[in-house]
Amino acid sequence: MDTTEDLEGAIGELRVRLTALSGRLEDYVLPDQNLDELDEILDGEGAQYDDASSAVVRIISARLEEHPTDDDAMSRLVATVGLDALIAEKAALLDAAQEPFFPSAERMTHALTGAQLDDLGPRLEDAAVSLLEDIAGFAGTSRVQSHRAGQPSVRPVADRILAQAEQDLVRSATAAIPFSHQAKAFLGGIAGDAGRGAIDGLAKLHEGVRGLKRLGMQRWHRAIDRLLGLLRHDAKAVRQAIPHPEQLADEAARGVLARMLQVEGVIMQADVLLTTHLALASAALDACDEVERHYRRRRRAVPHLQKALPWIAAIHTVGTAFAAVGTGALLLYSFWTAHDHLDSPLAARLRLTENPGILTAVQNVMP
Repeated sequence: MDTTEDLEGAIGELRVRLTALSGRLEDYVLPDQNLDELDEILDGEGAQYDDASSAVVRIISARLEEHPTDDDAMSRLVATVGLDALIAEKAALLDAAQEPFFPSAERMTHALTGAQLDDLGPRLEDAAVSLLEDIAGFAGTSRVQSHRAGQPSVRPVADRILAQAEQDLVRSATAAIPFSHQAKAFLGGIAGDAGRGAIDGLAKLHEGVRGLKRLGMQRWHRAIDRLLGLLRHDAKAVRQAIPHPEQLADEAARGVLARMLQVEGVIMQADVLLTTHLALASAALDACDEVERHYRRRRRAVPHLQKALPWIAAIHTVGTAFAAVGTGALLLYSFWTAHDHLDSPLAARLRLTENPGILTAVQNVMP
């Protein structure tokens, strides 16, 4: 994807607005600040950031409409999801930390504890550096390098992807247990009009709140809406393979994901090729390392959305609906992303913008 002048300008404005938003969030860390005044300023900054973010997404989305299998454009779009998820997480943590202990006429911030500051992590603009680089198309060339000894095998890469995907699924499913029936219901249609209609129906609800709640809900909505956009294909085969969230939380630690995705057969096929063509094994395993790197970039939004999930669910009566839709999207996205990068045969014809897989990576190196 060529970085057009329009996109460069839009990303430049996004950086400016992100820096300003980061400064406003830091105001909530300081004690003895008037929350009503901070909320009014943050609402203005949040609206300007939303305009800048929407402009970037429109340009990237236009490229994807023209070239649906453009992996570079998709990487940029997924990075915007990660950035929105990061902002939602920061807003959620700050709002939970600064929620007044007692209602009063004057709402003031208080000093955060060391644990709260550690949980909050670095400033937003510092935490967002690599995501902004991805959006700008400068993702770098760093690789995930496997430790290789003995017979060449794709198993270490497959095991790491499986372990990460299983952890992601368990965390999302566990967080969703209080509303797991609603989340499971959304899985039935989340890849089509039902899921999109549900999130569209919630789009205006964040306008009824202010400050950190408005910012967190708005960025959560934007991130989940984009995930649903990625999942709008026919995902029936994958949806049917995902158990009820409570069952998934119970069974994932016992290797259920590997069985569901039929990964052992993939590993065996790839390893036969590696041992048959030993001279090409190192190059093939390098290609598998690239698949793992690609997988890790694709899942970057997931932990931020998971961290904000309990906060979203606790926001009066609409929170459960927000969280249920989000959990359904997270479960399906995590499952499907692992499915693609592991080259699972479960739904081999269905790929999210032709994600690379470990078996395909090996086959592409072989004669």
